[in-house]
Amino acid sequence: GVKDSEIKYFSFYKEFKSSLESLGKYLSRLPQEGFYRDPLPTDPEWLVTAFEAYNILLKIKKDLPVGFKPRKRTKKDRLFLRRLFLRFLLWRLYELYSFYLVARYLERKGYIIRRSTYERGYVAEKNGKRLNFYFNLQLDKSKLKKVDAKTDIRKFRGKPDITLANEKTIIIECKYSSRVGYITMGRFKIMAYTYEYDPDTAILVYPGLKKGNDYDEEDEATRELNDSVKKEGYVQFSYNGKDLYMLKIDPSDNDDDNLRRLGNVLDMYV
Repeated sequence: GVKDSEIKYFSFYKEFKSSLESLGKYLSRLPQEGFYRDPLPTDPEWLVTAFEAYNILLKIKKDLPVGFKPRKRTKKDRLFLRRLFLRFLLWRLYELYSFYLVARYLERKGYIIRRSTYERGYVAEKNGKRLNFYFNLQLDKSKLKKVDAKTDIRKFRGKPDITLANEKTIIIECKYSSRVGYITMGRFKIMAYTYEYDPDTAILVYPGLKKGNDYDEEDEATRELNDSVKKEGYVQFSYNGKDLYMLKIDPSDNDDDNLRRLGNVLDMYV
């Protein structure tokens, strides 16, 4: 199951828990008896959303095991191979946390964020200025035009974790790992994005490196860059005519500290 220590991955856990306890006090004031009905067209949007959330949570509670790692399968499980299991992926949570920080940054700058008609897209607007805000979405401006004789090449395009685009394009790649080899791959990935999408900048965010052995010169270079990140919060390097960044975003740090480090880079482009 989900343990408190695992949920504390997010620094706003204490605030969330306090709000939840406050809601519990109000819950006791509600009538104990009532009836259920389907949503009506005249229901306010917030009520319909709350009802849908309730149904999802109810199904999770009744039917779905929840956790961070899959449990060992038993003989009984083999009889139900299609049984549902809800698993929290820490790397995906890290992407969501980084997306949340970018949204908070834009809101603090006075932008209003709303859903776009584009798939998984958002729009941030301020005084007539408009930023397209994407999460895990391929961009149309990819330079990949052909893959052998295949007709559908979209699946071969890079899919940046977070993108801000309009007059300037900013790509953010999120790597939830403290292993130097994995961060080295992330470093080269943002370098590849500069060729495929030609952004104004690309940023690699990661929580920091742990001590360990470096097996090649590329990892040694990554650790040297990380030493600068530890001192300044980020490091800048130039590649293909672009200024790229490695930036520390650690969910165990205070949100304001992470926002400050993020803002130090984004302020140069937004």
